[in-house]
Amino acid sequence: MSNTRFGIEWIYGEFLISRFAGGRVVERWQAPYAVSDLKSLGQAMHDASEHIDLPRGGDVAIAYEDDLHTHEFLEGPPLRKRDLEKHLALRVEQGKTFEGPAAWCYHPAKPGDKMDGVLLHLMPREVVEAVIRICGEYYLTPKRLVPLTEIISEHVPKLEAEAQEVLLLIAVFAERVQLVVAYGDGAVLFVRELQYSWQNDNIDRLVLDINRTIGYVKQRISLRPDRAWIMGEHAERVVDAFQRDLDCQVEVDRGSTGADFWMEEVADLPQRLDSNFVPRLARRAVSRKSLMRAAVLTGFSLFGAAALLGGLVQWLVATRALDAEKIGADIAGLEQDILQMEEELRVFDVEQLRLNQLTADAFNLPALFLSHLGDIVPDGLVLLHANVIREEHHWRLELAGTSSLPFDLAPAEFALLESRLTAAPWNAEVTESWRDTWMEQLKSGGAANDGAVGFRITGRLR
Repeated sequence: MSNTRFGIEWIYGEFLISRFAGGRVVERWQAPYAVSDLKSLGQAMHDASEHIDLPRGGDVAIAYEDDLHTHEFLEGPPLRKRDLEKHLALRVEQGKTFEGPAAWCYHPAKPGDKMDGVLLHLMPREVVEAVIRICGEYYLTPKRLVPLTEIISEHVPKLEAEAQEVLLLIAVFAERVQLVVAYGDGAVLFVRELQYSWQNDNIDRLVLDINRTIGYVKQRISLRPDRAWIMGEHAERVVDAFQRDLDCQVEVDRGSTGADFWMEEVADLPQRLDSNFVPRLARRAVSRKSLMRAAVLTGFSLFGAAALLGGLVQWLVATRALDAEKIGADIAGLEQDILQMEEELRVFDVEQLRLNQLTADAFNLPALFLSHLGDIVPDGLVLLHANVIREEHHWRLELAGTSSLPFDLAPAEFALLESRLTAAPWNAEVTESWRDTWMEQLKSGGAANDGAVGFRITGRLR
């Protein structure tokens, strides 16, 4: 078990939260109602705080799955990580089915011997930001918000199958069933969600859909699952029908049938995952906040210990007549320590203010904008100056930099940058265009020079 103090399972409307201590679950609470949106999530966290010790806070890992969350296999040639993520960002904007910005993460995948690609996970960014904010209200710092598929992928090697054995994992929940086809080493080949409950006499329909999935996988990637493993606390209730009617050998994964299984698995995942919806910038921010909170608490503890020691010294002076000169020196030393701790607390307050200014979320536009500059600025430009300043009714934006392109080719890159600023989601109002700077350089003979071409853009963000 990692140092993660809390685990949350929010999967297909089921909400459970556990607190860990000493590598085991010491408290657990399950919502007796469906948690299907952000409003009910806030209510569930409030109700959980009345049953579980949350106020002391800590890191939390979240296993997440919902109908808003989609999985898509994308095939393509091998790419460097930076190029791959640029390609995926473009694909996300073209392929999302909802309004507003998207949050996405991915996992390298190889769906067959002749194909390379990734498994792309996609959902509305507002859901991720809201989860981080709601957890923060209860002193929890989300380090992982991970799709169910990725948890299954990390768990598969524990089944001790051969590395190239093809397995069908059937994760059974109250209202949904997820099917994952993977190699024995955890490499995912196929994902399918069945958006109905296995209950209410739907077991025959479920068996039929699973057999169709087995046939599709065989046709699509020329592989056939050797065994099927049923996962989840409802596994025992469907195993008899599956063993009787499924077109492959069926077993129950006994280790996955406990109520805390998904929370324990997500809490044990490695911190550095590409398939994590919590952005890297947000992870660093919550880490610094946690460290600062711990430092402040330590400072107050030391302050209290110093005060207690001072009182003890005074008592010893009064009752045992200790050497006054030595006692005076000790008191002076304690007073100096107290002054130093007060200065450290003042520094902590300053750092907290600075951290809040740099934390990128929906309520801090400058940090959010600056965190996206890498995607906004075209590859042909070098950004030398960026500033977002609050004015009375808007944010004033200043960007400046250079291009190493020839003088007559640079305007295309400048125009692309300006169009990205004025387009959604930023919708900036440009008050000083790159054309002004470029025309000044043109008039001063810049077209005949081989040096870098400068640009400056100012505008307003509302």
